[in-house]
Amino acid sequence: MGILNMLKKKSTENASQSAQPVEKELTEIQKTIELRKALHHSDQEGVIKWLRAGANPNYDNNNGASFFHELAYKEFLPQGKKMDIQAIYNEAAQAGFNVNKPDREGIPPIVHIAHDFSRFPNVVRRMCEIAREHIDIDVKDKNGKTIRTYLQETSPVQMAHMQRDGR
Repeated sequence: MGILNMLKKKSTENASQSAQPVEKELTEIQKTIELRKALHHSDQEGVIKWLRAGANPNYDNNNGASFFHELAYKEFLPQGKKMDIQAIYNEAAQAGFNVNKPDREGIPPIVHIAHDFSRFPNVVRRMCEIAREHIDIDVKDKNGKTIRTYLQETSPVQMAHMQRDGR
């Protein structure tokens, strides 16, 4: 009986030791899932909490385009539900997010934003303003257009503001 209990105990210890890396990996994945949920539900405290807890803001295409898109959509929230996008972006930057990091096609998230929000030049300008990094507005997307082109087509005034501000 004593030997059988020792073997069971040893077997359980080995099983728990081998499961630890998997649990850690699941925890990191779970943090990122929780980050996405918080951002989707406009829960600013939740977004900052999960970024500080180690959630990966660079999910999807490994460059953060989805995170940045969700953040850009928060510009359309009603006044009472507005999020402090600058604070969230700063936390994401500390967690490793970079607006200029290209995806597999070589296109940075900021260019995706310019393409998808071309009818809303204020959003494009706002996302360029909150970026800590210098943004190259002449990087081309898969259609050969640049942020500069999108802004010139939709809002020459916004483009003039960005050029005046040195962007």
